[in-house]
Amino acid sequence: MRMNGQQAAAFVGHACRLTPMRDQLTRGDYFDRARGVAVAILLAAAAAAIIGSLLNWVTITPPPTVAGKRQASEPFSGIEARDGWYVIVSALVLALSAIGLLLKRRGFYAAIAFLAAMVIGAIAFADYRGIGELTSSISERMDVVGDADPAVGIMLVSAGGFAGLVGAVIGLVATPRIPPD
Repeated sequence: MRMNGQQAAAFVGHACRLTPMRDQLTRGDYFDRARGVAVAILLAAAAAAIIGSLLNWVTITPPPTVAGKRQASEPFSGIEARDGWYVIVSALVLALSAIGLLLKRRGFYAAIAFLAAMVIGAIAFADYRGIGELTSSISERMDVVGDADPAVGIMLVSAGGFAGLVGAVIGLVATPRIPPD
């Protein structure tokens, strides 16, 4: 005999016993929900870092015209500056570790995500800081002529690195260490 909700309520005590059990199964425990949030943040951070490395990292305002000199450099992306390739590889490691955290539920994947997010953030903040200085390594590599300002790509990579750190820490906290038997 199959029962729907109305018939189950007719049996005294059955409706109140079935509802809490169903709610507990659909919600999951706290650690699973926190890992789900961590995975979502890590995947969003990886996507932001990849997209940001493909966008312009620098906008150039031309200096006043001087006869016989080049007016200004062209804006360049992270790929053109070569640092974008390191960001893309680190973002792929970040995304793969997020998938590993989701499937395997091990803190090892959150630790790998933390390291990948640190690499993304270190590259982004070092390049962001060096964009305005003509003596920095990124300005010398790209032969910047003109007033260089950070563009949306480097900001997106910086945000992705920061979000990746936050997501990795949530993943580490939400994956308790299981003691060996």
